[in-house]
Amino acid sequence: MGGKSSKAVVMDGDLAMRDAINNVLPDATHQLCGWHLQRNACENIKNPNFLRDFKGLIYDNNDHGDFDRRWAAILDKYNLVGSTWMEKTYETRAMWSHCFLRDKFFGYIRTTSQCECINSLIRFYVNRKNTLIDFMHNLDRALKKYRNNELIAEFKSQCSEPVMITSLEVYESSTLCYFTRNIFKEIRNEIQRARALNIKVLSTTLDKIEFSVTALGDPAKDRRVEVDRSKNLFSCSCKLFESRGIPCSHVFCAMKFENILEFPDSLIYKRWTKNAKNKFISTEIPVNNDVERVLKFRVGVLASNYNKLCDIACKDLADFYEVQSELVKLVIYLQSRKQGKSTPNVNVEGINDPFVVKSKGVPSKRSSWRKKRACSNCHKYGHYYKRCPDLTQHSVQGNPCDRSETNASAKDSGFSPERFP
Repeated sequence: MGGKSSKAVVMDGDLAMRDAINNVLPDATHQLCGWHLQRNACENIKNPNFLRDFKGLIYDNNDHGDFDRRWAAILDKYNLVGSTWMEKTYETRAMWSHCFLRDKFFGYIRTTSQCECINSLIRFYVNRKNTLIDFMHNLDRALKKYRNNELIAEFKSQCSEPVMITSLEVYESSTLCYFTRNIFKEIRNEIQRARALNIKVLSTTLDKIEFSVTALGDPAKDRRVEVDRSKNLFSCSCKLFESRGIPCSHVFCAMKFENILEFPDSLIYKRWTKNAKNKFISTEIPVNNDVERVLKFRVGVLASNYNKLCDIACKDLADFYEVQSELVKLVIYLQSRKQGKSTPNVNVEGINDPFVVKSKGVPSKRSSWRKKRACSNCHKYGHYYKRCPDLTQHSVQGNPCDRSETNASAKDSGFSPERFP
């Protein structure tokens, strides 16, 4: 993992797994899966109303004192004083309650559902009857599906622009330039919430200022925002930036109060930006005999550098034309060198689409000739069995043939001998 170890682990509460992770990753913060915790609550506490209040303790962003008060109220409300499961759950509260984990970065991952989704996807491509070759082939198909979804998300972030819907368009447009589409939507929701907040100044020093931000109609929920004007740093007591990596609505409210128009770099989390992977792609080509792997690695390195070049050149028209002409010349030079020819003097503006080449193989022959249908009685062309003149002639002349055959022939041909005298 590039010499780095994981700082956060989401698990289902298995003790053996917890001990193994502590041995391998001693600095990692453990968080219990919220889905497994809710399932255990349903199995141990047979009350549907309890689960609603218990989920509030898991996911709500409160302080430690508020958590203890709500926990005591739940024990009294549902008569759970002395419950063994409740006592064990309270002892591990630092591993499942958000108010104890909000200063740790988990990227909004609270359950093991992502791992379960990966297992479900692989199970769709792989089954127990597959051979080893089939398994590797199907697993590669599953990985291609994941990579294709990533390319689609990257294309939407780089090549499309959503409609601005908030009144703070200066902040909305800034976040659109830096962040991916999914993260932009979450930040836009925080910008919308900032309009319904009240703010007042608590203290002011030479470089720092502290605000009190409250929700409209609910002054009890007070959030403290500190702004360092000299370093352009922001911190909020809700700890949303520390746990999720996006600025909260309280910070946007303070920025609006301070009339800050440019989005500060301290609020840009590198992980959620459009160019997050550019600096993490190594340029060292591995030395081995796997030619296909080496080629894929080279493509990744070139694509990373090309993305940086596109990001810089597209912002200025002169840079765009210069990069475009140089790239075309470089492509022509490399193609001619591969063919063993000198560099041709080709005008860049005269490049057209390639010539259409016929595909290999024999073209299909479509003939208009169709075999004619013959009569099944006389084997002649021009009529069918029901209109056969031989059957009609025998019926008119009273040919002494089998009565049953005559009647059958007359019935099939629609001819009635009783009409003739």
